[in-house]
Amino acid sequence: MVVLVVLSSCFWRRESEVVGVFALAGAVNTFDTLYLKPGGVYERLVYNLKRERVLRYKGKWEYYPDRIILHSWFLNLDRDLVKFPELAADTGLVVSTGFDVFSIDTVTFCTGYLPDEHCYKRVRGGGR
Repeated sequence: MVVLVVLSSCFWRRESEVVGVFALAGAVNTFDTLYLKPGGVYERLVYNLKRERVLRYKGKWEYYPDRIILHSWFLNLDRDLVKFPELAADTGLVVSTGFDVFSIDTVTFCTGYLPDEHCYKRVRGGGR
C-alpha cells in the first residue's frame, strides 16, 4: 500500500502533467489564459470584457517537482488594460509558485502576493 502511494505521488509530479491550458479563476475584468507548453515555453493571452485581446506574449517556464518558475511574468491584478495599457508593459517579474495536482483535469497554481490569490486552474480538456 505504501509503494502505491509513493508511486502515485510521483506520477502526478511529472512536467507532462502540468503542461496544458490554464485560466485565471475569479477574474472580473479580464479573461486571462496561459498555455504552458512542453520545452519550457508559455504563451499568455489576456482579453477584456468585450473579448478583445489586450495582451499577448511568450515567456519561459521551468518545472520542478514541487513548483514552477515563470519568467517575464505580468501579474494580472484584474485591471482594465484598455484603460491603462501601460500596465501590460510590466512583464519583468519572475514568479516561483507551488502547484496542486488533484487529477489530470484539476491542476492549480497561484501567482499573487498572498496565498490563494490570482490562481490559475487547468481548463477542462486543456491537458497535454
